[in-house]
Parts: sequence; C-alpha cells; structure tokens
Amino acid sequence: MNLSQKVKFVATYGFRKLVRWQRLNGVYLNIGDPAISERAGKAIIAGIYEKDENLTLQKTFTSEDILLELGTGLGFNAIFCAKINGGKVVSFEGNSKLLPIIRGNMKKNGVDFELRNQIVITDGTSETHIAFNIADEFWSSSSKTSIPGKITETVQVTPVPIREIFRQYLPTYLLIDIEGGEEDIFDKPAFLENAPIQKILLELHPDIIGEQKCSDIIQKITDQGFTLKESAHPSPVVYFYRR
Repeated sequence: MNLSQKVKFVATYGFRKLVRWQRLNGVYLNIGDPAISERAGKAIIAGIYEKDENLTLQKTFTSEDILLELGTGLGFNAIFCAKINGGKVVSFEGNSKLLPIIRGNMKKNGVDFELRNQIVITDGTSETHIAFNIADEFWSSSSKTSIPGKITETVQVTPVPIREIFRQYLPTYLLIDIEGGEEDIFDKPAFLENAPIQKILLELHPDIIGEQKCSDIIQKITDQGFTLKESAHPSPVVYFYRR
C-alpha cells in the first residue's frame, strides 16, 4: 500500500460507519458492516480484494455468458458480472450471515440475481446437510477445512447437485472460490461431460489441499476437454476454456 492508499484507508476505514460504501472496479461494496473485518476492509480499499479473479473476468466474461458462482463472498464478482449480462447469474454461499450484506450490495449496484444459501456437490450423497465452518475472516469460511482458533461457528447447510443447477440455469461460465472445496468438486470431474460450461475460473488453495492436489485438479479439467490459459504472472487463480 502506498502513502496515498494508507491515508485513504485510515480516512475511510476509521469512519466506515459514516462512509459505508467503497467502489471497486465499478462495484459498490459495503465496508461498514461489523462482519467486514479491518483486514477485509483494507483489501477492498487498496483494490486487491479478489483482484486476480476480477482481472480475468474483465478479459473473459461477456454479455452472452451465464454465470454459476460457488462462493459468493461479498458478491463482488457476481455483481460485476450481473452488470455485464443483465443479471444472468446464480451464486451459492454457505455462510448465511453474508446474505444480507450481499443483497444490500446488489441493491446498491442496481442489480438482481439468484442467490442461494446451499453447498453445490458433484456426486450423489445421502446427507441432507453438510457442515460449514464460519471463520472470523469471512473469506476463510469453508466446508473443507477448520482453521484452529479461527472458526467462530459451524452450521449445517443443505447440498444441491450441480447437474440440477445445469438443467435449471444452463450456465456457461463457472467461477469457483471455496477455500479448498475445489478438491471435492473436481474429485469426479465427469459432471463436465456434456455440460453447458464453456469457461472455468478457479482459485486453487495449495495451502489447504497441497500442491499435488492442485496439479491433479488442473489435469482433470484439461482431461475433460478444457484448455488452460497460461498466465504471465504466478497466481493461484487459473482460467480454462473450451476450444
């Protein structure tokens, strides 16, 4: 953070109850809610919140795309895409406490899309609920891992099969940022066969699932007929497309 950014952060974050809204790449986000930590507010004000994902969306997402997002967060990328394609977005967030913030952000930005408090699964399960760990930093919340000393609550969230979402919405663009949950999503990648998905934007989490699992996921996606777009800059965010 340079000096001007630091000054802006102190001025804005210090008075965030009065200055609630911060604009990031054309999207207004509420940084005044108590659920938004100082660290998260700092990332938004500095312009680095979900930076690599959003930069890729700027280059690859079009008005013709239909977005399926797993891991809504604050709704930043979903709102960004909804502004482009007129709201053809369905987004899933396991943390129900974030839903009022997301809906407030949607309203502020004049967009509307399908927002669901469920966990998407790719294979059948007899479970009617899946444990979801809510962390003190909202972006560390996950159904995959529990961070010692960081989890404030564990809730039960209903699962929904991804093929059901495919049939209902016919999404063409799949965006995933679920803190290690990508290992489970791509454990059996056959769900991509004959799927409407043409583009995949994925944040990998080697710190949670390990480097080898990340490499395995990349290989499984390419084996399903997708091409990995090589990046000039090292990043856990990877983008695939069908030729």
